[in-house]
Amino acid sequence: MTMVSAGRRPAGGAIVGVLLAAFFSPALAAPAPEIPDTFKNLKVLPKDIKKGELVGVMRMFAGALGVRCAYCHVGEDGKPLSTFDFVSDEKTTKRAARDMIRMADTINKKYIAKADLGRTERMQINCVTCHHGLTRPEQLQTILTRTTNEKGIDAALDEYRALRQKYYGGAQYDFGPVSLNMLAERLMRDNKPADAIKAAELNAELHPEDTFAQSGLGDFYAKAGNKPKAIEAMQRALSVDPANDYARKRLDALQKEEPAKP
Repeated sequence: MTMVSAGRRPAGGAIVGVLLAAFFSPALAAPAPEIPDTFKNLKVLPKDIKKGELVGVMRMFAGALGVRCAYCHVGEDGKPLSTFDFVSDEKTTKRAARDMIRMADTINKKYIAKADLGRTERMQINCVTCHHGLTRPEQLQTILTRTTNEKGIDAALDEYRALRQKYYGGAQYDFGPVSLNMLAERLMRDNKPADAIKAAELNAELHPEDTFAQSGLGDFYAKAGNKPKAIEAMQRALSVDPANDYARKRLDALQKEEPAKP
C-alpha cells in the first residue's frame, strides 16, 4: 500500500496535511486569479484554508484521479474557472469525494496512527494510495472476470491488451503474471478449459521469462488432455529456471505416463 508521511495540520485537518505533504509545492500552490480569496460550503476541508492550500489540494485530487475540475464541480472544461459553480453540491462525484476524505481521515487517525509499523514517522494514506490516476480503481483481475462473464474470454483478453497498451509502466494496474493466471485458474474451476488455456497462453507469451507462467500453462494443457504441449511448457519453464522443482516433477510425471490408447 502506498503511504506518505504526514505533516502540517493535525487532528481534524489531518487529511489536508497529508495531501499537502505529498503533493503541495510553491509551483502547485500558485493561486489562479479566477479563484476567490474566501470559500463557501466547505464541509470537510478546514473553513480557514488558504487559497494556495486549496489550489494544491484540488490539483492533488485531479492528479490522483486523472480528472479535471468539471469532474466534481458544475462547469465546463476549457471554460474560465469564473464560470464554474464551485459552491454547488449537484454532482454525485463531489459528494462522494467528501465521503472518501472522511474515510481516509478515519483510517489515518483511528487505525494507522495506532498501528505499530516499526518506524518512527507517522504514515498516512491519501487519494493516490488507491486511485493511481484512475477515477474508479479496480484490480485487473476484477475487470477481466467481469468482462469474461459478460462478453467472453476473447473480449476480456482484448481488454487486457488495450489496458496494457495504455497503462503499462504506470501504477494503475499490475500487469505481472498473477492476474492472467488467476483468471485462467478460475476458468478451469468453472470447467472452461479452452478459455483457461487462452488466458494462460497469453500470460506465457507476455512473460516468457517467468517460469511459473510457463509451468502454469503446462498444467492447464495437462488438465485439458494435451500432453505434448504440457511437456513443451514444462520444458520451457525449466529452461527459464532449472531450479523449478515443481516443473521438473511435473515433467517427469508427464513423460512417464503411458500414452493414451487409440
